[in-house]
Amino acid sequence: MGHDLRGDDAAGLHAARALRALLLPFENWLVLEGGPVPENITGALRRFRPELVLMIDAAQFGASPGTVRWLDWRAAAKSATSTHTGSLNLVAHYVSAELSCDVMLLGIQMGDNTLGAPLTLEVAGAVDRVARDIFLLASGQL
Repeated sequence: MGHDLRGDDAAGLHAARALRALLLPFENWLVLEGGPVPENITGALRRFRPELVLMIDAAQFGASPGTVRWLDWRAAAKSATSTHTGSLNLVAHYVSAELSCDVMLLGIQMGDNTLGAPLTLEVAGAVDRVARDIFLLASGQL
């Protein structure tokens, strides 16, 4: 999830791009970019029939930029400060109910999300760590 033109808000997109390359050999993993309109990925998810959907998104939870934390999508995604067109909470609820799968939200604390800003070093490092850890999990090394 995220917006490419808003600095650290693109953390989820950068994670998806890194994961797509790393997880290519694993047929039981599907990596999608929800962008600022995460509801656009629901059709692909329905066809894939996942047991688990992991959403990775930039978040504001009061920690240092680049901090990674599991968030409760039921509570965290109701924020009025979201950069998403639709509510992440509604998308997660729909996916969970309609596809009968678990949904988890991994938040990366953003630093700078101003229009035109690049990804900060702290958030870029967190994206790399998240991608590495998910790859290790997928490959049975974690």
